Amino acid sequence: MFLHLGSDVVVPGKEVIGIFDLETVPEKVSLKLLNNISFRFPIEKIGGEPYKSLVLTNNKIYLTPISSLTLKKRWDNLELFYEEEDHR
Repeated sequence: MFLHLGSDVVVPGKEVIGIFDLETVPEKVSLKLLNNISFRFPIEKIGGEPYKSLVLTNNKIYLTPISSLTLKKRWDNLELFYEEEDHR
């Protein structure tokens, strides 16, 4: 299954390492975090600012205006789908 990150961007659920809430992190800290990891992963900006969440995958960083709470709900739905598939 895929996790929809906004606009026309979806990523395979199995590639997601973490979803981080940028709204609760001071801008200075989030910029430092991006500077530290951007040398290893390319950054894709989805939609426009303000970016509310950072999604780290196996090969890319996504900045999205969708809240981390909404992304978590979508993630939980993916997990339910996988659990149902396992019981079939």
